[in-house]
Amino acid sequence: MNTCIATMQTVNLSIKAQKALAAEGIFSKIVSIDPALTKRGCSYGLEFSCSEEQTVRRILRKNGIRVGQFLSFDGGILL
Repeated sequence: MNTCIATMQTVNLSIKAQKALAAEGIFSKIVSIDPALTKRGCSYGLEFSCSEEQTVRRILRKNGIRVGQFLSFDGGILL
């Protein structure tokens, strides 16, 4: 299963995003990430199944939650 991470600048924003997703029935997990992996140096992210990426994007956009970028991993390898 591929996992995706929506990167964010702060843990507080990650918590807000996680709550928005949970309200819509999407499971996610807050993770700390290496800022070197991101364009903006984001150090937090929300991990979720890549099969739900379009739904996650819609929910976050609807709630005004800004994402630095979306990363995709397959077996722990950045795609």
